[in-house]
Amino acid sequence: MMKKFLSTYHSPLLVIVVGMGLFGLVMVYSASTYVSFENTGEYYSYGLRQGIWWLVAFAAFLLASLFPFTAYKKLLPFIVGITVLLLLLVFIPQLGEERNSATRWLKIGPILIQPSEIAKLTVPLYISYILVQKRTQLHDFKKGIMPSLIIVLVIAALILLQPDLGTVISILIAYLAMLLVGKIKLKHVILLGMSGIGAVALLAIISPYRLERLTSFSAPFDDPLNGGYQLIQSLSAISIGGLTGTGLGNSIMKMGFLPEAHTDFIIAVIAEELGIFGIGAVIIGFFALLLVGYQIFSKCPHPVGKLLAIGITAQIAGQACMNLAAAVGLMPITGIPLPLISYGGASLVITMTMLGVLMNVARYTHYQNKLETKETYETTRPFYRTI
Repeated sequence: MMKKFLSTYHSPLLVIVVGMGLFGLVMVYSASTYVSFENTGEYYSYGLRQGIWWLVAFAAFLLASLFPFTAYKKLLPFIVGITVLLLLLVFIPQLGEERNSATRWLKIGPILIQPSEIAKLTVPLYISYILVQKRTQLHDFKKGIMPSLIIVLVIAALILLQPDLGTVISILIAYLAMLLVGKIKLKHVILLGMSGIGAVALLAIISPYRLERLTSFSAPFDDPLNGGYQLIQSLSAISIGGLTGTGLGNSIMKMGFLPEAHTDFIIAVIAEELGIFGIGAVIIGFFALLLVGYQIFSKCPHPVGKLLAIGITAQIAGQACMNLAAAVGLMPITGIPLPLISYGGASLVITMTMLGVLMNVARYTHYQNKLETKETYETTRPFYRTI
């Protein structure tokens, strides 16, 4: 029975999820020993906490892989409403918690929720259904695109106020990818893309904090003790690692020299300890995920499933590219974590849930192929009775 059940899972995706997740768990433990000891008096506290979150995230992955993506349609008003409500509650002083000059967390008793992470899943779910619903009107910007654009802009504006520009950019990347797959007019995609770039540039110019990050990444050594410090330390860690690295657990830069070594800049610690081979493994992992996501998209016969597959893939791949590019100075530091690898329970749970939805799309295709080859309906009914 278990063998039959596992045979319904997309093997390459399952290997990527488990493999990269466990690799990230090992690297979080290694990268967090110093900060963990500083804050808790134990070297393993952060690693243990991430391990517990990984188990929760994997459970979320399994549940999402079993829940038919076609059933989200009835839940969408609730999902979107809850997401917007949580994003608004962040700004209530008694509920919102500020960290590093950003109010991105909602504290309810002992529980911390990061609504912007939830939005990463909400947007692909909503957009996939609204684009299919409007598929005969996508040539008309007002009737076909505006309904989805309004919701995306409301969510993006609330996240931007936290402020969290990195998450906004990753959401917009997924949105534009889904619009392209939805076959809207190319001029509309270009218009939206240029508008997004212009808005980001304007926000950077009018905000001293963002402007500093924009200028420091291009010339970090002009301000080595302030704006350019984090990038310089990241580049130093990468250069120390060289080809083969200093060995797992032997990073020097994580000893208080590199800020956010276990979160936003964990790739620098990977480079220092495992060398170019470590960075190569991470890049290959995300490239494999991109290929698998595209394969699931191309084979899925359901229009909503296709859009979900490309939206989730673009969201995760875009976030990974932004994190890696920031760590080596190819783009400004946005404070966005490396999916599946960086420390952080909220990010890990949402990423794994998104991958669970992607797995469900793959399983749907698997069952449809079985039905087309005249396999009995009873073989598939227990898993997809609601489709």
